[in-house]
Amino acid sequence: MARMKCIIQFGCLLGLLAVTLPGRAAEIPAFTNSLGLRFVSVPKITNAMFCVWLTCVQDFRAFVSDRTNNGGYEYTNGTTPWIVTSNDSTHVDFTYGWYDPGFAQRDDCPVVCVNWYDAKKFCDWLTRKERADGKISTNQKYRLPTDAEWSIAAGLENERDGTPADKSMEIKDVYAWGTNWPPPSGAGNFGGEEAKDKDWFPPLRIIVGYNDGFPRTSPVGSFAPDRHDLYDFTGNAGQWCEDNYHEQGHLRVWRGGNWLCVWPGNLWLSTRGFDVIDTRNSGVGFRLVLSSAP
Repeated sequence: MARMKCIIQFGCLLGLLAVTLPGRAAEIPAFTNSLGLRFVSVPKITNAMFCVWLTCVQDFRAFVSDRTNNGGYEYTNGTTPWIVTSNDSTHVDFTYGWYDPGFAQRDDCPVVCVNWYDAKKFCDWLTRKERADGKISTNQKYRLPTDAEWSIAAGLENERDGTPADKSMEIKDVYAWGTNWPPPSGAGNFGGEEAKDKDWFPPLRIIVGYNDGFPRTSPVGSFAPDRHDLYDFTGNAGQWCEDNYHEQGHLRVWRGGNWLCVWPGNLWLSTRGFDVIDTRNSGVGFRLVLSSAP
């Protein structure tokens, strides 16, 4: 699996360690948890470490299956499939879920069809589990990144104050790979030529001339990491954040675009996605941070 290959490559062991990467003068503290998720520090973000990978299908399965410790969590079906089909004009059967988002996934693909509440429940479960097992201390916890933390990790360190809605799309034409469009080869998992298979909805566009090799989601770690060694920071699956999208509070932010993105603005680093807090769709998952009380 792509994630396991990365673990072997970096020689990660459970516990705290330091890794010196080629061309880096400073050591980057790192931590690998009981699920094999690797966390690294990001400059200018204090008291929190980012997981280098998106949370995978296998990780979410461990959570759902742990009926003893998951706080009574029960996943209920009902989500927005990536293509809506219906036998008539008044009924749509929403039967997709994290285990079947409407397309085949490997265990090391990012979990999708999870809403903000699902992601938060996962964080709570993993925090309880690893505190009890002594993997993390009582002043540490797993959570979603804040919108501001995500921006800093992406390189948008000088965004102005305001709600995510205020700042969305304000910095134009800046992508994870630079300022050019279309994406260069290997930039990430987006809606390229490969997506247009027998299941592709004909009216949907693609990025002409781009092919990432994965029609839907891709195993995490399939593309090169960014300068902070974070994989899939743009594309593959969107990433829920802690914040409200605007002051009204019924929408939550997600960042990073996903495998469906074909329009340049969708992949600007400053662009915020948003959904109703209990919405599940096949383009959005989540990434963890491990935070410590100051």
